[in-house]
Amino acid sequence: MVGTRRRHRRPPLARGVLVRPSRPRRRGLQEASRRLSMQIPVRNLWLLQFFASDFFRTEGYGPVTAEDAPEELPNLVARMLADEVAQRLHRGLSVGFRSVARNERRVRGRINQLATERHQLLSRGQVNCTFDEIVTDIPSNRLVRAALERAAVLLPREPRYRSLARQLGTAGVRGPCPRLAEVPRLRQQRLLQRDRTMLAAAELLLNFAIPTTDEGDRRLPLPADDVHYLRKLF
Repeated sequence: MVGTRRRHRRPPLARGVLVRPSRPRRRGLQEASRRLSMQIPVRNLWLLQFFASDFFRTEGYGPVTAEDAPEELPNLVARMLADEVAQRLHRGLSVGFRSVARNERRVRGRINQLATERHQLLSRGQVNCTFDEIVTDIPSNRLVRAALERAAVLLPREPRYRSLARQLGTAGVRGPCPRLAEVPRLRQQRLLQRDRTMLAAAELLLNFAIPTTDEGDRRLPLPADDVHYLRKLF
């Protein structure tokens, strides 16, 4: 009896390249990995650091752009804004000038002779003057206070934002919030250069957006991307 050789089926050829048949187990693992990667909402280093750590670390400042943020992520921008506002309250808010006319016991600016004579102010040791008064109730500070109030509503368990908004009100910032269309003009003002980061964070929060790592027109803290720091996070 002559033994027959068992013929092994050769793997199929595709365009002259030897193709091994895929294993069902490996295909299942790849499919599971693909589904898992689609469920992780991580799009840039900002969100990576936000999801993975409870502390906030930056590597200087630079121009970035923004993208739409889901409702559960306002804490990132709110913390950036609160840090900037705390520094401004410590070092002094930006101020502006407002022309006022009122009775004074000493001369300030220009004397209004007609009003002074009409009300006989000289007999009471007063004069009516028109002068420029330094105020903190300027559009940029109003925008920041409105953003803090928005953060206090979105994050009611964080008392810091409401406290900072009250401190701005105590400092004299009580006017209405300017329109968001005016924010680009505010960022370009020479006297508000030191407030660019604070204004950018306030605009992002009011627009409900988060920063990305792409280059843009907003000056915000840059995320740390050194290898040792990222390994420490994960």
